[in-house]
Amino acid sequence: MLKVMLSTLSAVLMMCNGVPTEELPPLLTPCGMTAQELSERLQSPLSDLAQDFLDAERETGVNAVFVASIAALESGWGKSYAAECRNNLFGITGADGTLRRFESKRECIIYTARLLADNYLSEDGKHYRGGDVEVVYERDGQQFTTVLTPQYNESTGTY
Repeated sequence: MLKVMLSTLSAVLMMCNGVPTEELPPLLTPCGMTAQELSERLQSPLSDLAQDFLDAERETGVNAVFVASIAALESGWGKSYAAECRNNLFGITGADGTLRRFESKRECIIYTARLLADNYLSEDGKHYRGGDVEVVYERDGQQFTTVLTPQYNESTGTY
């Protein structure tokens, strides 16, 4: 079991090779944070995007901390080539396999939150798996299935 802990986000992404480890709140639950609170927890180049993550949550219903956690993981906390040169925080590729370029990181965040809401978190979405986001990665010819869910921190009341 691979666990990626993103404690500065007050979140833990559980990556469990396809097996959820426990019952967690739905990903369509608001994070309950202000932009300032989220920015303080991000403490990285992503901190300037806190309001964009919250706006995406408001527009799509997808938990802002969950989306920020994926951005942190996929972009090396906003420092990857894709993030810096293509405004692509999530490693999204086009049909030809090249990294997609976004006009702004905000556009990328909202696009990705909408993609998650429509395709992974909607009961009629083509990748819907009961409310978790199941992602299949391929590395070195091997496929890995990962289930992403945020963990609720009862002591702080945040994800």
